[in-house]
Amino acid sequence: MSLINKSADFNRHLQLAAGKCGESGWILVLLDADDDCPKTLGEELRVRARKIVPHRQVAVVLANREYEAWFIAAAASLDGHRSLRISSKDAEADAEQPRNAKGWLALRKPDRSGYHPVTDQPALSARMDLQMAFDRSRSFRKLCSDWLEKTRILHPAD
Repeated sequence: MSLINKSADFNRHLQLAAGKCGESGWILVLLDADDDCPKTLGEELRVRARKIVPHRQVAVVLANREYEAWFIAAAASLDGHRSLRISSKDAEADAEQPRNAKGWLALRKPDRSGYHPVTDQPALSARMDLQMAFDRSRSFRKLCSDWLEKTRILHPAD
């Protein structure tokens, strides 16, 4: 979370996003909460972001603990993908409880290849069962809720 603690970097990234999203777009700030309360920190960041880019719609979502917790929530759908071996017990794990979700994933790779965020995160994101993650992760539900809210505001149905 060093980005949010460096005010100039946070401001610069938000300004860049504001320029790229255009007049009808919106900005999604997606970060790991680590040990912070996602709701509390998320609201603080939303207030900060609104001051920096008041001319844009902004949603702030913090994955409880880590983004990879969402993979734990959808673990059953990832069995066999990227060398993961997910047992039935693993599939029932409390997704937002482990402090080291990356380590949790690495331990489930019997080939000992480890978990590599740069390559594994996009591949697992594309493969994970979104409904399963939605059902088992509060912070993922927040992402979905914010996504629907912002897209409805900016592109209302006729």
